[in-house]
Amino acid sequence: MHKNWQVTKHSCHKDPIPHIYCKNFIKLDLYDRLYEQWNNSDHEHWKKIKKENNIEVHFHEDFSVPLKPKKTEGHIGYWFFRQRTDNSSGDNILLSKNGKEKVLNYYQNTVLILDVKNNFEIKKRKNNLPTRPFCEIYFGDETDLKITQLLI
Repeated sequence: MHKNWQVTKHSCHKDPIPHIYCKNFIKLDLYDRLYEQWNNSDHEHWKKIKKENNIEVHFHEDFSVPLKPKKTEGHIGYWFFRQRTDNSSGDNILLSKNGKEKVLNYYQNTVLILDVKNNFEIKKRKNNLPTRPFCEIYFGDETDLKITQLLI
């Protein structure tokens, strides 16, 4: 997809809804640089990754409820940035459709990509601290088309 992304065919799933779930979305050194500049979209690291990958990024402080997508077409990405003090388990993302279910984990440097029309549930956590920061991502037309092709 893009030179920085480590998405493979093994990251692409059709059930219960078409989605990409990729651990180690980007190389760890780049992730660490972005993590250090969390919520600073004007920093050179964030500017560079947004430009090189033609993505729109919105920062959120806690992954506690699914978002209402800002767009009505295409795909949305949830890119997880786990705080260093967070050592809790993360089985809290539930995808379901027609009686089929799949539980995904909130891991650092993991991305979940799905059609903006699809949704999921977030299971309630025992402790709400530390927060679980994440980025909401939207893709340029070319990348969005590649995502569609990967999920067919």
